Amino acid sequence: MLKGKYSIISTPNGEQAVSATGNPGLAKGGSGDVLTGIVLAMVMQEQSLFQALCNACFIHGKAADLVVEKSRTYHDLMASDVIDGISNVYRIFS
Repeated sequence: MLKGKYSIISTPNGEQAVSATGNPGLAKGGSGDVLTGIVLAMVMQEQSLFQALCNACFIHGKAADLVVEKSRTYHDLMASDVIDGISNVYRIFS
């Protein structure tokens, strides 16, 4: 996975996906740990590794985006805010 303005997820056989969610507030300590936890949760749901990475990247970035829209800025966004925002991502789809 290549993180930047857009996240690029690639497999060794050339399959690729791009996630446009996320913001500069994720460039802080602990954000990668949150992403890792989401990836593990997706893998444990018996998704393929590629699908788990794509879903986790979307959830992680969208949670950060929603928190910044509602209550934080890029400067004061913390990893714990992203964790708190994950439930809001799921509410979008219900």
